[in-house]
Amino acid sequence: MAYLPSLKGRSTIEMTLPPYIVGNIGPNITEIFFSGTYNAGLSCKFSIYDTDIERWEAFMRNVWFPKKLKEDLKVNFRFYFTGGEYPETSTRSIELSISRCSVRSRGDFSGMIIDFMAISTADYELSYAASSGKAYKGRISDVIKQVIGENTSIQADITKTLDNKENYWYMMRQRPPRFIRQLMETGTMFTKSKTQMVYGVKQYAPIEKIKPLISVVPQGEVKPKNLGTYRNPAFTQIISVGNEDYFALMNKISTGGISTLSGDYIDIKTDTKEIYCIAKDANTNEKILAGYPLEHGLKKQNDVVGFLKGTSYVDSPPELYSDGSTGFLFKDYIRNQITNTYLNHVHNLTHVRFEFNGIGIMDNTIGLGTDTIYIEFRRPAEGSGTKPQDAALDGKPAPFHYWTGNWTILGFEHVWNIDAKLWTTLIDCARFTADTNAVRFNSKD
Repeated sequence: MAYLPSLKGRSTIEMTLPPYIVGNIGPNITEIFFSGTYNAGLSCKFSIYDTDIERWEAFMRNVWFPKKLKEDLKVNFRFYFTGGEYPETSTRSIELSISRCSVRSRGDFSGMIIDFMAISTADYELSYAASSGKAYKGRISDVIKQVIGENTSIQADITKTLDNKENYWYMMRQRPPRFIRQLMETGTMFTKSKTQMVYGVKQYAPIEKIKPLISVVPQGEVKPKNLGTYRNPAFTQIISVGNEDYFALMNKISTGGISTLSGDYIDIKTDTKEIYCIAKDANTNEKILAGYPLEHGLKKQNDVVGFLKGTSYVDSPPELYSDGSTGFLFKDYIRNQITNTYLNHVHNLTHVRFEFNGIGIMDNTIGLGTDTIYIEFRRPAEGSGTKPQDAALDGKPAPFHYWTGNWTILGFEHVWNIDAKLWTTLIDCARFTADTNAVRFNSKD
C-alpha cells in the first residue's frame, strides 16, 4: 500500500568509508548526488571538505595509492531527516564501490576538497572483468547468469528465456558488460512476454542485512509497485518536457532480412499484416505502462489517422544457427532489435521530473520502468482564475490538473548540498499515449 510522505526535521547525511574511516564524515560533505536509472545501476558523486589535511593525506598515502588497484574500496551512506525512519524520512543505508577519487586544494593548505565517484559493485566488477573468446552453452538467460557469476560477487536473478538450452553463445572478445547487453537484446523475442529484458540492481550496507542483487527480467513480466501518492503541497518543483516529435520516429519501426533455413524473405512488402518485421504499439501489447485518465495525455496517431506515414528502419539481427537449433524460425525473432528500440524509447514521449523534499523509498533500480507514483494535483478553487474566453476552451473546469494520475518511474536522484542544507529527491517519470495497447498498471484511478 502506498504511503504519504511525512517530511519534517533537519536533513542530514551519514557516511563512512569502512574499514579505514569508520567515523561519520557526513558533516564534512559539501554536496552529494545519489541516483539510479532505468535499465542501469546506481551511482553516487560526493565531495568532502576538511581542514584536517593530515587525515586525508594519510588516506591517500596509506589507503588509496597502495590499495585502490588491489581492493574494492566501499562507501556506506544514507540520507535522513533528524529522527527519520525508512521509507518516509530516511533512505536505507547504501553501500557502493568507490571508482574514482581526486583532490583539490589551495597553496596555503587551509583546507582540502576530495571528490569521489562510486557505483554499484556489480557494475564496478563487470567493468573491470576480462574479455574472452569463450563459448557458453545454454539458454540466453543461463549464459547471462554464467557471465555474471564468473565476474562478480553479486547474486543474480535472471528470468528464464525460451530458447534451446543446447545452444552455444560466443563472447567474441567482448567485455562482459557489452556481451550481457547483447544477450539481453537478443533475448527479447525469446521471452514469454516478447518484451525487452531490463537490468536492475540493489545494494545496501551490511547493517541492513539485505543481500545485493542483480535482476534481469523482461519488462512485461515484472510485478509493478506503487511507490507513493503525492499531492500538491509535497512538490518543490515540477519540470515537464514534451517530446511529441519523437512519436514520428516511434509510430512504427521496421526491419528486414533473408532466412537461410526457410528461404523466407521478410520485409514490409512480404509481411503485409505487419506481424514479423514491424514493431509498433499494436504488437507490443504485453508492455507494462502507467494507467491514467484518457483526457490527461496524448492520443495515438497511425498510418490511418493523423499525419504519420511510413516507418523508421533498423537493421535486423543475424540469423542464429541456420540449422534451426534455437527452436525458433528467423521470422520469430527478426524483430529483436526493433522491439528493443521501440520499447526502450516509448517513455520519451512525455517526461516530467517531480522534485520533493527527501523520499526515502527510492534507493535501487529494480522495478524502474514499471513501478509508478500516483500524483494527485488539484486545481485551485473556482474563482481563483479567469474563465477562458475562447469557445473551444469553454466548459466546466476539471477538479484535477492533467498531471494527476499514475506515472512510470524511470529514475531518481537524491541531492544534498551545504548551501541549502536540504535533502531533495527528483523522480524522473514518463507516460506513453493515453490509449496505448499495454498492460495498464493502475495503482489508483
